[in-house]
Amino acid sequence: MNEDLIRKIEEEGKAAPVPSSLTPEAVRQMLEEKGSQIREEYKDDPDVPAMEEMPVVEEISAEEEKVTDVEEIRRRALKKARRRGFITAASLLAAGLLLFTGVRIWQGSRMGSSQASGGAALTEEAAEVFESPAETGGIEKAEKKAEEAAPEAEPLDYLTPAADYEAVYEALKTGRDTFYVTNGAAGGFADAKGDMAVEEAAAPTAEAAAGGYSQTNVREEGVGESDVALTDGSYIYTLGDDETEILITSAEGGDLERVSRIRPDLGSGSIREFYLQGDHLILLASYYKTSMAQTDQEDMFSLESVDETHVISYDISDREKPVETGTLKLDGYYRTTRFYDGYAYILTSTDRPFYAALPEKYEEETFTAQVIPKVNGAPVPAGAIYCPPAVSCMQSLTVTGMDLKAPGEASDAKVFMGWTSDFYASRDALYLEIPSWKGGRSVTDIVKVSYEKGKITPSAVGTVPGTLESSFSIDQSRDGYLRAAVTARTDAGVSSGVYIFDRDLVQVGSLTGLAPGEEIQSARFLEDILYLVTFRNTDPLFSVDLSDPEEPRLLGELKIPGFSDYLHFWGEDSLLGIGWDADEKNGEILGLKLSMFDISDPLSVSEITTLPMKNYWQCDGLYDYRMLLVDPAANLIGFEAGRETEEREDSWRWKDEYHVFSFEDGKFEKLASLDLEECGIPYGARGLYIGDTFYLAGGRRILAFDMEKDFEKIGEIR
Repeated sequence: MNEDLIRKIEEEGKAAPVPSSLTPEAVRQMLEEKGSQIREEYKDDPDVPAMEEMPVVEEISAEEEKVTDVEEIRRRALKKARRRGFITAASLLAAGLLLFTGVRIWQGSRMGSSQASGGAALTEEAAEVFESPAETGGIEKAEKKAEEAAPEAEPLDYLTPAADYEAVYEALKTGRDTFYVTNGAAGGFADAKGDMAVEEAAAPTAEAAAGGYSQTNVREEGVGESDVALTDGSYIYTLGDDETEILITSAEGGDLERVSRIRPDLGSGSIREFYLQGDHLILLASYYKTSMAQTDQEDMFSLESVDETHVISYDISDREKPVETGTLKLDGYYRTTRFYDGYAYILTSTDRPFYAALPEKYEEETFTAQVIPKVNGAPVPAGAIYCPPAVSCMQSLTVTGMDLKAPGEASDAKVFMGWTSDFYASRDALYLEIPSWKGGRSVTDIVKVSYEKGKITPSAVGTVPGTLESSFSIDQSRDGYLRAAVTARTDAGVSSGVYIFDRDLVQVGSLTGLAPGEEIQSARFLEDILYLVTFRNTDPLFSVDLSDPEEPRLLGELKIPGFSDYLHFWGEDSLLGIGWDADEKNGEILGLKLSMFDISDPLSVSEITTLPMKNYWQCDGLYDYRMLLVDPAANLIGFEAGRETEEREDSWRWKDEYHVFSFEDGKFEKLASLDLEECGIPYGARGLYIGDTFYLAGGRRILAFDMEKDFEKIGEIR
């Protein structure tokens, strides 16, 4: 046992009230007893080395010492115990239990990301739950006990603006002292898919549906999103290979002609994506600046990187002579943009280290210069900044509105201090997702930010008990209810559920206990029906009736091998799934798979057909839905996929292709499989169409194919 650690804890923790069961002596005795039991249990196990003595408390590793939150420690310890690393887990548990009594140990290294919060004292009942679920009656009992022991999670306060800049400083300072020094706390953990991939599927415009041209695949019908390649039916707009220019190409069948290029002065920056509305072209560009910043110690400086986002607007009424009309400059790196009713809503984030940006004493000029996000060089007013009493990190999210008819000017801006993982935009609100670990379980705080005509107003905050797989797992109904399909995680296990909230984000209904032990893989909302996919070895496709917000009910369940990562409605009665085939017995992934489901009767969903794509292991469209071409009106499904090919015995080669399918007579039909290397497009291929011509675009290169002649190549431009 590390006596120095115990002594340090005893000395520094004298001021904290410690339950008798958590004194160092009691913990020491408990762990020694547990060690004896484990040595006896594993004495004949060949995977466990022989031990004469079991060290009860060891030095905490560099990775583990970043975590002092007891609930996170418990979660990690259980995971390690199941891998038979029980000795290390016991040591970590001991440190967590003792540190939880209020002791703060200086870590001496920067906190890389926000950790989860525990907050509540560990009761005897909660301590019992931490022991192996098998010892307390199984996962179900442990989940119930954890839920009973955990306090109700209070949502973050994001509805009250700061009184002044000093109030923002105090919240950051409190957060630094609470979360950075002790390194354990609220703020959340990143979802594996992060900001990647609905009521109805985004329908093409009337012109496109009539055989006109393709549209960007968007998350919410009627809410525009920027992209790196698009068409207006006459021209094709693409982002160049070096991400410093936009190329405008006229397209009439196979006749391709480059008419102009837009190359703004970006310095060290690059164009991320762009958006077209009529004769307005809006570029979203990122800049990266590095400077020296003085720390709170006079003789110490830090190298600080500062990101900026520039929103550059052009009048392209004359496609051959685009004219710049204005630039909006925002602090922070670019996250995403949504367009609705003639306005753009741009989301940017700042991320500065506590030790470099937050001085020990408040001085307004220095603080605003180093910390407060700026719009066109001016700090956002304090009354437009929202933050909880203690902010867990030096990140912030700025939501800025811009009238497309007044480029370069901000119609409004609001700043939310803290970390935000993902977003969903309906036609009248943005929903910010802030996942964290509280009271022994995963939760997600949701901040509703209403918008109208460029004005931005935080309007409600709620909490859902779980995490959201992607923005498709959350949806606002036509009558204003928010529906969320979540994966609920506790120390003891995983399950899925559906929660419904009113306009004020007050929970009004729920359906829990779906697929115990399985995580949500994909979701899609069709008016009052939710289609939901979870996975273990097979793919349960659930249909859930949401017509009564207070009592959602399960309608049906279909189990098939594999799972769908992306769902898209195909007409009124069918649902397209793009995902992975898997072995039904052991869940081993076998390759990509297309599925089409009959949803004409939600009570009895059935699979119409499936098309396995063996040895295809990559599809970027599953992580960025804008890369998918899914157009039921044109009967086209297109996406890039990568596979392994065997050129000769024991020689494998990776091959990227763009596949185009149709769906007719109850089955998928492959229309084309285009080798991207032969096409000269190394990555990020986009499929577009105008009339009967299919275009494959990537960087400076565009290829044209006649869909009426079996995808015969009819044109190309580089």
